[in-house]
Amino acid sequence: MLRALCDHTNESLWQRRSLFALAILMLLGCSREAEKAAPRSLDQSGAPGESLRLSQSQLDGLAEMARVGDVAAMMTIAAHYDFGVSEPDKAVPWLEMAVDRGSTKAMKSLAIHLATQGGEANCNRAEQLFVQALKDAADDGERTRIRRSFDSFMAGEAAGRCGRRQQSN
Repeated sequence: MLRALCDHTNESLWQRRSLFALAILMLLGCSREAEKAAPRSLDQSGAPGESLRLSQSQLDGLAEMARVGDVAAMMTIAAHYDFGVSEPDKAVPWLEMAVDRGSTKAMKSLAIHLATQGGEANCNRAEQLFVQALKDAADDGERTRIRRSFDSFMAGEAAGRCGRRQQSN
């Protein structure tokens, strides 16, 4: 009986952690634009992004959850690499996994990463991801947020790397 309670508690703990991580990602908007617009979360030591850093055991647990299809776990690992330890290239495989599962937030984040890298192939893929995110958006509110993010990003940070591109619906 105690074992069953402990197993249930661990499951609930992981669910709560996934929901908490997802809430963080939603607040950040999973974009570098959101990172620039608002200051990063600060922990007690005052280090930027510290609250998004995960321990190796946390990463291992989340990676296990991601391998069985948990999109929130994929996005949490991506946020760890992108914002927590500032290694955005390591976030890409996790974003790709979430894109494969249909996550519009991952599509937007990966598009921003690719456009930031520049180059014709990256910029074309970024635009395709934004268009796909618009098509897959759950509602008009989400579509509006994605469209604004696309327009803002392409007019700002990515304009020099990708040139001014027109979005096609």
